[in-house]
Amino acid sequence: MRAENIPWAQISKIIGEAKSANACQKQYSRLCDKAAEQSWSPQMDLAFEEAYDKKKAEMWHLVAVEIGFKGNWKVLEKKFLARAKATIK
Repeated sequence: MRAENIPWAQISKIIGEAKSANACQKQYSRLCDKAAEQSWSPQMDLAFEEAYDKKKAEMWHLVAVEIGFKGNWKVLEKKFLARAKATIK
């Protein structure tokens, strides 16, 4: 249904399980994320690593500018990775 661009409100009526349009959209998004995660491959790992290495300086520079950070972008990257690691625990 979603591939046919049917609005979420109409999809929720078709399903008829007392789900709101918002609930249908969120469930669809979770299912898409799960499918994408399950299709991840070693080749995608490598491509991701290469893309990150190529873009990280530019990305962290933009973050530094946005928050007014004057130090080296590597400090931001290190802080972010430490926070991410702490969150995963």
